[in-house]
Amino acid sequence: LDEFERTDFVEQCGVVGHLIVEEHRTGRLKVLPFLKWWRTHFPDEAHSMDLLEPFAHANLRDYTPLDYQNGMD
Repeated sequence: LDEFERTDFVEQCGVVGHLIVEEHRTGRLKVLPFLKWWRTHFPDEAHSMDLLEPFAHANLRDYTPLDYQNGMD
């Protein structure tokens, strides 16, 4: 996590970079559910940090592969 911060990873990679850091911090999928959610709700909009707020209210289970969901409980 320190290396992500040291290299300004999020600033360089944007919203997907932020989600990668969150995956490492939490040990939970974030990028794949975000991309599925984004394709469903905002397919014509570019990825942006502005989408993190509405994504935070999404039910991740709806966008997470079934094989992975067992570990979400």
